[in-house]
Amino acid sequence: MIVTSTHTEGPTQPDGRRWVKERHTDDRGEVYEFEWLGEQAADLVLAARADTLSRQLSDQRATEALVAGTRLPLTKLQFRELFTAAERAGIDAFRASFEQIAALTAEQKASIRTGFADFDTARNIVRPFLPPVLAMLGLFVSLGLLTDARRQAIIEAGNA
Repeated sequence: MIVTSTHTEGPTQPDGRRWVKERHTDDRGEVYEFEWLGEQAADLVLAARADTLSRQLSDQRATEALVAGTRLPLTKLQFRELFTAAERAGIDAFRASFEQIAALTAEQKASIRTGFADFDTARNIVRPFLPPVLAMLGLFVSLGLLTDARRQAIIEAGNA
């Protein structure tokens, strides 16, 4: 946010315009200077520029805060490494054979196929985990591939 704004005006030029130098200081002590040649009232330009700079600084700081609070996504390998070797092996074996499991309904098999296809298509795993990832983790619990405690530990480790 701009906290102080000043300007100085040079002598009037033969065409009636004058050089104006503006100096704006924000609440962090950063200084922004502008020079222009014009006929406009310098105080009106000064006020308008201070408002514009304040808005731009506010937007920039909001963006910086958002980025600073953003967790980098996990690669698919990093995501898989959240599971133990035994859990990965069990999930891989399930993936290779779930179509032949008679206890699963056609709807369940379709949901599982979609979940694995989404994982294959994804470039990375967004954090915090999105609902489809949480749903697959829940499915793994319901199938006995993970315990609920391990599901929770994976979520906490992935979102850390």
